[in-house]
Amino acid sequence: MSQLPAPPVASDVDLRDFAYMPLDVRRLLTSETWVLGRAEEKIAAINLWCEAWHQVPCGSLPDNERMLAHLSQAGAGWKKVRSHAMRGWVLCSDGRWYHPVIVEKALESWAKKVAQRQRTQRATQARWKGKPDPTPPDGSSSAHSEQSRQPIPTESVTESATDSVTDTVTFTKGEGREGKRSSLSLAASAPAPDLPPAVRLAIEARQHGVQVTGSDPRLIAAAEQGVTVETLRDVIAECARRKGSAPAIGYVLATLQGWATDAGRLTVVGAAAPARGGVTNAELDQLVAKLEAEARERGESDAAA
Repeated sequence: MSQLPAPPVASDVDLRDFAYMPLDVRRLLTSETWVLGRAEEKIAAINLWCEAWHQVPCGSLPDNERMLAHLSQAGAGWKKVRSHAMRGWVLCSDGRWYHPVIVEKALESWAKKVAQRQRTQRATQARWKGKPDPTPPDGSSSAHSEQSRQPIPTESVTESATDSVTDTVTFTKGEGREGKRSSLSLAASAPAPDLPPAVRLAIEARQHGVQVTGSDPRLIAAAEQGVTVETLRDVIAECARRKGSAPAIGYVLATLQGWATDAGRLTVVGAAAPARGGVTNAELDQLVAKLEAEARERGESDAAA
C-alpha cells in the first residue's frame, strides 16, 4: 500500500470566521466536475466544497462515509453521486480528504487573516507605546494588555503563508484539465530556505504580482536549469517596466529565455565561462572591475612606452 501524502495545510488553518468562500466562476463552469456531472452530482460536489471551507483544517473533509453523505446533503443517494462528487479530493495521512482548489483558496485567505492579525498587533503596540504598564497591582493582566506585550511577527505576509509549504506532489487520481492529475502543496514545518527551488521562485514571483504556483512545470524547468531568485526578480522588474503592470508568467519566462539567448552570444575577452545558471550581480561587478583595471594598466603601459 502506497504511503498517503501529508496534509497540504497546517492543522491550525481555521477560516470558520470567514463567511464567504472565494469562487472562481469561470474555473468552476469549465471544470469537468461541472460539465460532466448530473444535477444531483453537481449539488453534492458544491455542498462538499462549502462544508470543507468551515472544516478544520480548512479545505478538508472527514474520511467517514456517513458524514460525507450528510455533508453533501445527498442522504440515501450518496452512493450514486459519490464517485463524481469526490472528484479531485485526495486522502492524506491525517485521515482527511483535501481538495486542491479549496486548499488554494484557503491558503490565500489564511494569508489575509495572518496579515490582519499582524496589523492589529502592531496597532495595539503603537497605542500602548509610551504608556504605563496597564497591569493591575495584583499582578493579573487583562487579555488586551497581555496581547499588547506579545512579540510582533517580523515575517512578511507571503512568508507567513508559505513557510509551511515544503514540497509539491502530483497525485495520479484527481481532477485537472484532463481529469487525470491534480497537485497539492504539502504542508510541513521546514523553514522557507529549505523550500524546493521551484517553490522559492513561485514565492518570489507572487511577491511581485505574478500569479504562478510552485507546481507550474515551466517554473520547475526554470529552477532545474539554474534560474535563481535574483535573476527572476530582475526579469520581472524589466517585464513590469515594459508593460506598466504585473506581467504574466509566460511573458516573464519568454523574456528570461531571450536574456539567456543574448547571453549565449556574448563574448568577453579574458572572462571565464559563467557557471550554470549565470553569474550573480556581485560576480558581474567583480568582472567589470577586473576588466577596467586591466584596461587602465594597458593605457598606463602604452603611455610609458
